[in-house]
Amino acid sequence: MSTTGILVSLIILVAAVVWIALPLRRARNLPSATLTPQEQLVAVYERVVARIRDLDEDYASGKLLEEDYTSERTVLAERGVQILQTLEADKPAASSGGAKADIDTELDKAIEAAIRRAAHARGTKAAT
Repeated sequence: MSTTGILVSLIILVAAVVWIALPLRRARNLPSATLTPQEQLVAVYERVVARIRDLDEDYASGKLLEEDYTSERTVLAERGVQILQTLEADKPAASSGGAKADIDTELDKAIEAAIRRAAHARGTKAAT
């Protein structure tokens, strides 16, 4: 191999290594790469909600027995409640008096009412 061929090969190799390594180094320096404990809890809660949603779909399609569905959904719902309670306990006291807290409270009540309606609808469907 000629000297020119070796030199061109080395330049291409260095360019390829830089091209691959540069995004990896940038991703490491992103501030969003490190989550606060509260953000981690929110992420876990979102995974629990997604798992409940998947569980509901599996049960509706007949992939799960009622006993399995009920027990798994109960465990996941309890885990979700624990996470929400932890998030509520971690909220700073100063934010409890603001307008955002009022909106959050209204949203929480609306969500709880929707859950009760859905549970009641399921209960009436199961009874028939």
